[in-house]
Amino acid sequence: MPEHWFNPQWWWFCPLFMIVFFILCRAAARRGFSALCCPPFRRWSLHDDPNNILDRRYASGDISREEYEEKRNDIMRRMPEKQNPPQ
Repeated sequence: MPEHWFNPQWWWFCPLFMIVFFILCRAAARRGFSALCCPPFRRWSLHDDPNNILDRRYASGDISREEYEEKRNDIMRRMPEKQNPPQ
């Protein structure tokens, strides 16, 4: 076997590489593997009420008051049963 295949000065590289690799795997498992490749985004439930979504967007400053009122009226026109809920 050629002598350059086994160079004793690099013995520390393998354990160090294994430790770093396990730390990265642990971090990926904790955050979820999708967090490594995908940017974070706001997740809304498919069953969220449109009014709740609109309220959140207005509260966070994503939309102006005029846009909020316009969209609120539009939602109310499309969902008349939500205007006067049964008592």
